[in-house]
Amino acid sequence: MTGGTNPALYLDDCADHDNLVRLLTSAKYRAVTPREAGTKGACDPDHLDYAAAHGHVLLTLNPDDFRDLHRQWQAGGTDSCRDLP
Repeated sequence: MTGGTNPALYLDDCADHDNLVRLLTSAKYRAVTPREAGTKGACDPDHLDYAAAHGHVLLTLNPDDFRDLHRQWQAGGTDSCRDLP
């Protein structure tokens, strides 16, 4: 964190709860929800893509869902449901 600024947190669908948003906001974090971002109901790869594209830290209640996606992303692979018909 530079200059005492907390990173923006992007909550995926499973972490998108009003109480959590309030707690994070009161702790001086910017909490971006799928409702706000227009990504509600998106698949996990799209949530990861959104967070990465906007420089947000992804906050999820299901980290196992993102482990393989993160590895693929780091390896330069693409995995996005936007490409599916």
